[in-house]
Formats: sequence, structure tokens, C-alpha cells
Amino acid sequence: MAALKDSPVDTRRLRTYSTEKATWKFMAFGAAFTLTGLLLTVLPHTLRGQWWSGVIIAMIGLVWCLVCQFRLFNPGKPLLELSPQGLTLRTVGNVFIPWHEIRAVESIDRSTWPALYAPLKVTFTDLTVVVISRDFYYDHILPEAPVLSGRAWDNTFISKSDNLIQVGIHHDILPATPAELRREIAARWYAFRGDHRGADPVKSTPAAADKPTTSADKSAKKINFRIRWDKS
Repeated sequence: MAALKDSPVDTRRLRTYSTEKATWKFMAFGAAFTLTGLLLTVLPHTLRGQWWSGVIIAMIGLVWCLVCQFRLFNPGKPLLELSPQGLTLRTVGNVFIPWHEIRAVESIDRSTWPALYAPLKVTFTDLTVVVISRDFYYDHILPEAPVLSGRAWDNTFISKSDNLIQVGIHHDILPATPAELRREIAARWYAFRGDHRGADPVKSTPAAADKPTTSADKSAKKINFRIRWDKS
């Protein structure tokens, strides 16, 4: 970590990571769907309704590819933003973590089920994680969880201990290597972790500030969202 601390990074500059790499990956899945559907239509029909099944699968894959093509030309907001105020992650919802809430910047190897419900486990090697308190997670992140987050949420928020949560920054869908990500994240964390003045850009609106949050609300949200902590 000492080498990361001394890296010449312009910590005041807004650093963004686009959706392009992730979009190309999703397009590959769409192309696979299309090819599978076409094969079902041309292979000998050994199953009832095989031709129509092939047509439907191919159409789903084609629409998927068209949506990805649109996203390439209209990428929207970056998946990851690093600013002097904190880290904004949009791989699962819109998560903002101020630098002073981060306890550590680490790397792990994690074997788990992929987000797209493939039948085989995958291993995320040299996965960059930032460590936050479980209280911050329950108070500021879990209430904003998408209803249909599923495995993507579980692969991002990983239990480290009774009091700590690891937030995975998946380089496999970002245009950067693990070392580059840790270098940029760690440099800003070292520079701004003692600054408590940074405001959450998502929650700084008057409407959000005036909305009361009771302990009953937090308990209800914990029940509504099923979080599978991986204790292995």
C-alpha cells in the first residue's frame, strides 16, 4: 500500500470509468443467444416446437444486441466515478461512499455464482474492494437497493466480519486493470479520508434531507431485501 500512497495521481481530478467494456460483454451474450436460436431453427427438429423456440431465442438475442448497440452510442452515466468527495458506483443502483467512510482498500480472490445465473461458479481474481462499516451499509446503501438486484448485489457487497462490509469494484466490467483501479482509489482515499466536509451528491437535495428515517423503517428495509452473506 505504501507504493500506492506515493503514486503521482491527480487526486483533485474527477476520474470516470465508462460502460463501454460492460456493454461489449453484454453484446457477446446477445450474440450467443442469437446464434443458439438460429442453430435450433436449422438443426433437425427432434423436439416439439423447436423451430419456434429457436426463432424466439434468436429474436431475444437480436433485440439484446440492438439495445447494446444503442448503449454504445448513448452510454449514459459512468459506472464508476472517483471525485474529491468520494466514490460513486453504478454497477448496482447508485451508491455513493464518502472517502472518510472507507476503512481500507484491499484486494481479494472470490469464487461465487455470476450475476447472469450461469450454471458454473466463477472466480474473481485480484478483485479490488473498499471496506466500509456495516452501520454505513445499513443506513445509506441498503435502503437504496434495487428490488431485483439478485446476485449482482451479493457479488458487490461482501461480508468481511460482523462490523465490516467489502464493496467489490469489478475490473472485469471497467476499462482498467485491478492495479490501476487500486492506484486511483487508494490515492484519493489517502488524500481525502480525513475530510468530512464532502456531501453526498445523491442525498443532498432538500426533499431527501427532510424525509425522516425511523428505526422501524430501517428494520422493514432489512426484511424486504434478501441479502445472502457469504461466510466462506
